[in-house]
Amino acid sequence: MAWQPVPNLLSDRPRFDSASEAALGRQIATFIGVGALGIALGLALTRFDVLLIIGGVLGIGSTILILLRPYIGLLLYSAVFVIRLGELYPILATLHLERLIGALTLVSMFLNQHRIHRELRIDDSRQTRLFCLFILVVALSVPFAYWRFRATNGLVEVLRIGGFYLMVAHLVDSHKRLRWFIYTFLALIAYLCVDSLRGYFSGGAFLSQGIDRAVGGTSMSNNPNELGTTLASALPLFLLLALSRTEKWRRGILAALVVCLAIAIVLTGSRASMLGLLAGSIFMWWKTRRRVLTGILGALVLVVGFTNMPNQYKTRYSTIAESHLDASSRSRVVTWMAGLRMLADRPLFGVGIRCYGAANGSYSHGRSWLEAHSLYFQVLGELGLIGAFAFFSFLLEILRLNRRTARSLQGNEWQFERVVLEGVFVGLITLLVSGVFGHSLLRRTWYVFAAIALAVMRLHATQTSTPEALPPTAHARGAQRIAMRTT
Repeated sequence: MAWQPVPNLLSDRPRFDSASEAALGRQIATFIGVGALGIALGLALTRFDVLLIIGGVLGIGSTILILLRPYIGLLLYSAVFVIRLGELYPILATLHLERLIGALTLVSMFLNQHRIHRELRIDDSRQTRLFCLFILVVALSVPFAYWRFRATNGLVEVLRIGGFYLMVAHLVDSHKRLRWFIYTFLALIAYLCVDSLRGYFSGGAFLSQGIDRAVGGTSMSNNPNELGTTLASALPLFLLLALSRTEKWRRGILAALVVCLAIAIVLTGSRASMLGLLAGSIFMWWKTRRRVLTGILGALVLVVGFTNMPNQYKTRYSTIAESHLDASSRSRVVTWMAGLRMLADRPLFGVGIRCYGAANGSYSHGRSWLEAHSLYFQVLGELGLIGAFAFFSFLLEILRLNRRTARSLQGNEWQFERVVLEGVFVGLITLLVSGVFGHSLLRRTWYVFAAIALAVMRLHATQTSTPEALPPTAHARGAQRIAMRTT
């Protein structure tokens, strides 16, 4: 019998490429990880409460998800901030979910930037630079504040707003993400509206100044004036999207929510919110092509709405047109005069952010301890001339950037973005008018609207501009810089 060579088991075995070996390694690691997690959960069930374990698993899962997808963290942060889970469920209050999710999202965003670009890329548009100037002025005002501890808390709040502003500007970087963020924002506003209506019609109205006023169940909406202004500034965006053909089946839902928002605004009894809403409505009417028809319809809606209001709200809103001042208006005038005294006494940096109410007693000679009840007197009194320059320069740049970006959007693919910018612009007008009678310096709506307009501009600059194609103008250099820095 002929000799047969013995096969070499080592050299003749099947060979795997590196990709197959990596896939096999991942499968083995997954099986080991799942098994270890099962064992750990089994042991934990014998020693800890089930709810505690579920919370831990959700916390770990959310952390991993945010680190992998910081945009998800932005949406979660928005929801947690508005809903206020810590107030609805006190057991969660000690976790400070808003701070944790916000900080984790910012860290994840910067880590992703470093991983992709090997550097951190912060927007350097004129709007963002002016916002940074405003933050710097707030920080410089703290040592000179009337109450340094309260001013320090105000600075921390401004820094948190700045972090949210950066997250929106950098993470909303595609058409899909913009649409998701806008509808998340609208859903949260709708939640505040429905929650206030539910509380009002179930007997939870807040009795103030002789009328029943709709409020929500958390600190986000338990002030009727702040709630009314929040709803009024968002209503134009609801309305314009409801009228837009791009939204298809969503138009009916948006139209129904417009009605709910209008009812809730009336029930808050906030005259400042109503004035702001009227100003925004007049602006939208002026921009429409069919002014006669829309003017007639608007007048009919106004007359029918006012006629069917309960008497207490008719009396409340009729005071807007009266020449004499009621007790509430007189107290505001006293408060405003105190703000001018604060400015005269501390012209550069004012009494410090969030210190207006505390200082009001001294500057009004004990006649009032109210907050400013006016954005304009609040900025002058709390931040002085330097702070007023920084803040109002920032607001003017928001409006300018919004209009410039809206004019540059051409084509059907940008129709949704044009509607969003128009709704944001009308919302800013509403806030500016409401701000005459409301202290809204730290209202996040200003900064959310600013970040949305900036995100649209960055998205448009990235998709339609290349550094080589831009002419050597200041505007083009700005667009080129933003396009190169977009994450």
